[in-house]
Amino acid sequence: IICNNGLLNISLMGTIEELSERKLDDRGEILDIFCRLEYIINEIIILNLNVNSREKFLIILDCVDLFSKIKILNNWKILNNRNKEILLCLEEVRNGFAHSWSDREVKYKGIKFAVNLEKFKKDFLYVWHQIIEIYRKHQPNPIELLKSYKKINNTCKSKKGTVGT
Repeated sequence: IICNNGLLNISLMGTIEELSERKLDDRGEILDIFCRLEYIINEIIILNLNVNSREKFLIILDCVDLFSKIKILNNWKILNNRNKEILLCLEEVRNGFAHSWSDREVKYKGIKFAVNLEKFKKDFLYVWHQIIEIYRKHQPNPIELLKSYKKINNTCKSKKGTVGT
């Protein structure tokens, strides 16, 4: 947590520099970063709806795949077409790792993941920054940002290693 001119500024996965230092070359790392990304996407969706029961709505969101959530944000004009396309390509890697144990079958933009790892990291860093900025725009309350920071770490630790849909 960093305070700049009285404004609370947090990164929900650590700083962009910390993310860029993560290897992101194994299944666990990939699933972890996507858990964090999907958590923030869920928060953006909830913030744009008048939800009476946040917990009940999260149960519904857990039944919606990441692809559909990305389309929802794009349809609502919250996510632009460029970011949508990058996210959809990134999601293919997440799905590849969620449904296989090695990266041999996983491709990013049609190229074997191991060969295209640097492009994947660059694109993920770019879109992560964009999603965090969207979240900050929709959640201006610093206390809620801090709560999300704590929740995301707990959520992703409890889901680590589980296979999603």
